[in-house]
Amino acid sequence: MNIQQWPFEVPDCIMPLSVEGGLQDNRVSFEPEVGPPVERPRSSWAPEVYSLDMRLMTVAQFVAFETWYRTTLRYGVLPFEFSHPITRKRSAWKIVKGSPPYQVSKQRRAAPDTRCIALSFSIMSFPADVPDGYLLQENGDYVLQENGDRIIVQEGVPFDGGS
Repeated sequence: MNIQQWPFEVPDCIMPLSVEGGLQDNRVSFEPEVGPPVERPRSSWAPEVYSLDMRLMTVAQFVAFETWYRTTLRYGVLPFEFSHPITRKRSAWKIVKGSPPYQVSKQRRAAPDTRCIALSFSIMSFPADVPDGYLLQENGDYVLQENGDRIIVQEGVPFDGGS
């Protein structure tokens, strides 16, 4: 299965202290007529589920996110590569099914002519391997990462590939 990339136009920055969740309970149990409950693992793998708030984004970034969700993820059906909300290790995730699958919680102005949108959703880990990237540089919101044969540059500080 193909793991989709997070949209380049949208910062994948999570608001500090917004993450809630953890490992889902993977036990199946039943109560026999006599004795303690009997438990066993439901499967050999259990997902982690986290709810999170993304960093405020511009209207253009939000439109890019919605387009990516509708087209690239096929309305959330396909997994995507994202940093683990706690460990920051790149892994595969899916947006948790819901109605709606993501919340636009508020709009406010960051500057006189700039509206910012707060976006929140829940993600669930997905049992797929994501090839390790090679972190070249990280500084605040700026991340330059080599992943296979491509370089990922996120907003913040301009990257000069020629030097």
